[in-house]
Amino acid sequence: MEQQRGTPSGYDWERGSLPSETEIFAPALSSTPAAERRSPGAAGPDPQGERPSRGFPPWAIVAIVALQVVALVGSVGLIVGGALRLLDQDPDPDPAAAPATRSGQTQEAAPDKTPGVVTDDQGEELSDGTGGFDDPAVVGEHTLSWTTWTGGTISVSALAVDLDASLPGARGTTVVEDGYRLVEVAYQVVYDGPGQLAPVEELWISGESHRAYYQDIAQGLLPDPMQEVRPLGSGQSAEFHSLLLLPDDELDGLRLGVETYSGEILYFDPR
Repeated sequence: MEQQRGTPSGYDWERGSLPSETEIFAPALSSTPAAERRSPGAAGPDPQGERPSRGFPPWAIVAIVALQVVALVGSVGLIVGGALRLLDQDPDPDPAAAPATRSGQTQEAAPDKTPGVVTDDQGEELSDGTGGFDDPAVVGEHTLSWTTWTGGTISVSALAVDLDASLPGARGTTVVEDGYRLVEVAYQVVYDGPGQLAPVEELWISGESHRAYYQDIAQGLLPDPMQEVRPLGSGQSAEFHSLLLLPDDELDGLRLGVETYSGEILYFDPR
């Protein structure tokens, strides 16, 4: 005789509900140790609710604090340095504190330039600012001197100035445009010191006003006068000529500039 299929246990036929997973697996879970129920290497949370620590290691915390301290110290240093620089500045400098030379500059030489010396026709050194742009030396009266890289001294005197010169070799023909003029200056250079010194390698000759700078135009029109001066031994001298081309209205403010490779610029008044 065929047996009737029995009703599965745990199933409520009337309600049509299934047993919960807790009811099905509770016996098995209760009989298995908690340590064995966790899969080996599982990354999930501990069955007792404990979480693995995710905080920074001690060395990382120390490094972060150290970086913050360094940044703070650097910021304070910048602030203090800026304040000191502001305090060091003179907010209202006295323009009469030192004799002026060219366009507001002082008589003192630039930091990388050797000061020049001005002497009168008696050989006496002048310390009253003579030779500056606003108090230039006098042609035929004063001499400008500088120390040289050889350990000697080079001296320059302006002997004569022609404020309306003609171009040498032009045979009196006017070659200068209206409103301009040629200025010719005769100079003498003397060297005292060891060995020899070539003036062409040591001297710079120019013209200057409040508005412009004028170079010696002889080069390109005539043989360079400085190239014609031979190297000088101690006690030797030579003469040369410089030509400047400038507008007529610049003549009143013109200065004749003389400087050396390492010496400050000094000036003659051409009038």
